[in-house]
Amino acid sequence: MALHYWEVEPGFFQSNLGISAPCPEELFQVLILTNYLRAISSKPELASKRHAGTRMVLEKLDSFSAPKWALKMKGFRGWRPSGDGVQFDNVEASSSPPKYVPSQKDTTPKSAESSPESLVKVEETSPIVIEAQESDLWLNIGIIYHSAISLYATRTLIIDLPEDKDFLSSRDAAKPDLETMRRESRQALADCLTPIFSDPVNAHQLGKLVYFPMFVCGMEAKPDEEDLQNFVVNGLQMVGRACGTLGPISAADELRGYWAACERKEDGGHVSWDEYFGDRPDFIFGF
Repeated sequence: MALHYWEVEPGFFQSNLGISAPCPEELFQVLILTNYLRAISSKPELASKRHAGTRMVLEKLDSFSAPKWALKMKGFRGWRPSGDGVQFDNVEASSSPPKYVPSQKDTTPKSAESSPESLVKVEETSPIVIEAQESDLWLNIGIIYHSAISLYATRTLIIDLPEDKDFLSSRDAAKPDLETMRRESRQALADCLTPIFSDPVNAHQLGKLVYFPMFVCGMEAKPDEEDLQNFVVNGLQMVGRACGTLGPISAADELRGYWAACERKEDGGHVSWDEYFGDRPDFIFGF
């Protein structure tokens, strides 16, 4: 399966931490598995395999802990001197998890420690070197990626596909409450992205780390949510200008096109990812 890539070269995924995409490794696995399952969604003979893979995706999403990942990332020290991977200090034995520990029912940091005012900025010399209160930053990033990939996976593997959803339940687990899960993920994603795009400095230093989640936030915006749409477009454009790259600006243009397509829909405005991007192989954005 697609997870074969993880087994062959795990260092490839860790290297993202040393570049510009601090996606938790467990969630990167989910992203690759999701894309593989999307690729076989049009093959009826592989439906049972896809259904099993979708349940695996939901299990992996449910088992991810943003506070534990944030604690691990407190020890992140960038590339090894040898250049063959990234390195961590062992902080778990001497540190406690971040003060704010979101539960399955509450994934939005609302305590004083995780408020927009306390979101720390990073050094210009390294996108991942934290000046202070690093657990709050890593907790925000962990929640952002978990929320974004949860929305992307459930949307493309479940919501967008016109089929019975009974396969989601098994002998060991009941059918998940997707509506609640997606509502909470959308709220958490928007709340945690807000401080990152609060000003050009934060957008330059941190916005490029959450490019894909910001795009997902835009794809989840409803036709009547103009404030959210403007927030996403302005944020992506701010990142593009601050970093001197057209990628985020092009992504903002794609989102405008997607929202326009939703408004033209007669059945309530829902346009699937495959429906919009299926005939657009030229659209590529960085992760």
